[in-house]
Amino acid sequence: MNLSLAPDLEQFIHNQVESGKYTSASEVIQAALRMFVQQQDIYQGRFEELQNEPC
Repeated sequence: MNLSLAPDLEQFIHNQVESGKYTSASEVIQAALRMFVQQQDIYQGRFEELQNEPC
């Protein structure tokens, strides 16, 4: 898979790797996607709760 990123996002990924927290750009992107999935699950759960609330 090839990705094109805005320069600011590329720099952010580079900075994360340089900080030593991650060993590669792939690790940074995987961590970001895991957080995104978690956020979407939370939003979906809250949306379903709101739909089930009595009016």
